[in-house]
Amino acid sequence: MRYKEELYIGSGLYESSGIDNHEENLVTCRKEHQCSRCQGMILPGNKAVRETGFLDDRPVSNYICIPCIENWLIFTGAGE
Repeated sequence: MRYKEELYIGSGLYESSGIDNHEENLVTCRKEHQCSRCQGMILPGNKAVRETGFLDDRPVSNYICIPCIENWLIFTGAGE
């Protein structure tokens, strides 16, 4: 990871309005997940940001790979 942990959480990559109880956590994956941004696979042992919440009273969650977040931080200038 190129940046401080707090930059990955709340990076603003996705708009979370409309999602109740929205939470983001930096996690180490225990199983394979698909990145919701690039659609690539996040392998076990790799870090990712996991977003959870409720949309229309249904639980939702997704994972975003670290490279996607780092590219976003570079694009927005937040990582500089």
